[in-house]
Amino acid sequence: QQAPTQDFSDQQLQQFADASQEIAVISQEYTQRLQEAEDEATQQEVRAEANDRMIEVVEHSGLDVDTFNAIGQSIQQDPEMMQRVQEMANQS
Repeated sequence: QQAPTQDFSDQQLQQFADASQEIAVISQEYTQRLQEAEDEATQQEVRAEANDRMIEVVEHSGLDVDTFNAIGQSIQQDPEMMQRVQEMANQS
């Protein structure tokens, strides 16, 4: 039995798709920087900076972080919604 997924508008899903693509780029960039970090303090700085940039991307997309995370959780449980978001990402 699946948990009921929330209804998100097409606009919200498009905003999620756009933000997700930017976040993937940021994630790759910071993953490399994390691997190059020499100590725990530097790693924490890199993580904090990456997190701030990701939050900026989400807010710039027009979503708040809670909605972004809710959509992220919903698409994990809803293959149809995930497919719609992937199609939106491919079109933008």
